[in-house]
Amino acid sequence: MVTKQNMSSVLKKLNLAWVKWKHETTPVQEKDALEGLIKKMLEKYQLEMDWKTGQVKEVGSKQETNKKQEKQEPKKKTAKKGMSTGDLIKFIFETYQDEWTGKNLRRKIRQMEKWNDGKMTHYDFTEEDVKEILTHLGYKVS
Repeated sequence: MVTKQNMSSVLKKLNLAWVKWKHETTPVQEKDALEGLIKKMLEKYQLEMDWKTGQVKEVGSKQETNKKQEKQEPKKKTAKKGMSTGDLIKFIFETYQDEWTGKNLRRKIRQMEKWNDGKMTHYDFTEEDVKEILTHLGYKVS
């Protein structure tokens, strides 16, 4: 098992070997030996190298991320019909110039009998619900 410290050491050695391999004054025999060493290290630690830039990346992580992406199913979005608490906060501020935090507004809403079940965390208020809430909060609704 390769630890992070060992892997950083391996990456540093690979980088130094690649720099020497890339340098123009390095003799051809030494370049061949360095290339063999680099390939051997890449294979041993399951790494991949871009020979033009010297960038090293893990082969396994690329495959794992692809598998994770395949397993994840797209999340279903529910169609929003009414107002959320955020929308209600904006509406109250624009209409009554009164500021509410989401936490305080939800607390006040849960004081009403209709939403006192303790289960709802995301609200989708209809127009009638908004009127009822505004009345409960003490605002005059026309």
